[in-house]
Amino acid sequence: MSEMIEKLLRKGIYELEDYVPGRSIDEVKAEFDLDNVEKMAGNENPLGPSPGAVEAAEEALGEAHIYPDGSASSLKVSLSHKFGLSVENFFVGNGSDDVLQNIARAFVNEGDECIIPSPTFHPYTTVTRVMGGVPITSPLRNFRIDLDNIQKQISDRTKLIFLCNPNNPTGTCIQKDTFDSFLFNLSRPVIVVLDEAYIDFIEDHNVPRSDLNFEGGNGIVVGVRTFSKIYGLAGFRVGYGISCPALIRALHKTKDPFNVAGPSLAAAAGALKDVEFYARTREMVYTGKRQLYSGLESHGLDY
Repeated sequence: MSEMIEKLLRKGIYELEDYVPGRSIDEVKAEFDLDNVEKMAGNENPLGPSPGAVEAAEEALGEAHIYPDGSASSLKVSLSHKFGLSVENFFVGNGSDDVLQNIARAFVNEGDECIIPSPTFHPYTTVTRVMGGVPITSPLRNFRIDLDNIQKQISDRTKLIFLCNPNNPTGTCIQKDTFDSFLFNLSRPVIVVLDEAYIDFIEDHNVPRSDLNFEGGNGIVVGVRTFSKIYGLAGFRVGYGISCPALIRALHKTKDPFNVAGPSLAAAAGALKDVEFYARTREMVYTGKRQLYSGLESHGLDY
């Protein structure tokens, strides 16, 4: 049976690396006979989920027998109010991973090249290879994404450039003026995927933001964001893309019909209203960062 499966598989499937998530708290408790385990690997919000999100999700459970809004229209309205943009600027996915997958589905052909810094978030490579694309690696310089090196890697087959800002796992940021110059100096039309999963935790205002900058020169920007971190909704799986309407329309051509569950959509909309929780999470992270900085400095360590 396994030989038959191998013959029928799409080319390159066995070459993909599995995404290995951190083990669950229950697994670790059972293996080591522990009563209390703190999981840090997934960058999950230690405050728990937004109370406003939980309340909204509970209300939505009464309609679990009804298919969810396939266009996520209510959530898009909430996002449009938050950012001062049109509902046509947003694509809602089953987590930011789903948004990344739809970008690859819509734009990557067999043999197209996608430039990916290294190290960075691994799923960029996976979504590229699943579509038959070719990942082109750009090494970091001093733990930072090297836009000059990425420029040199661009060829007539380049389709996507993945930029995680701030970068996961190094935490470094691209500066706005550098990013703007990069866009305007692109040698050919390219889609720049700006993964902003941690954008809410940035204190430096001189960073590019997808909601303020969709394009420049030959670069078309699509931002990818998530409700998992700042709002504590990792278990609900809601992410969204921000870009020009033409690109967003292309993503809707490739998405699954009902890609986000009804309670998840309600939770995300409820979270956007929970400004108190948003502020508490940011302050918690800022306090933790400063404690970490102080500890590193006391040991004479650069960071």
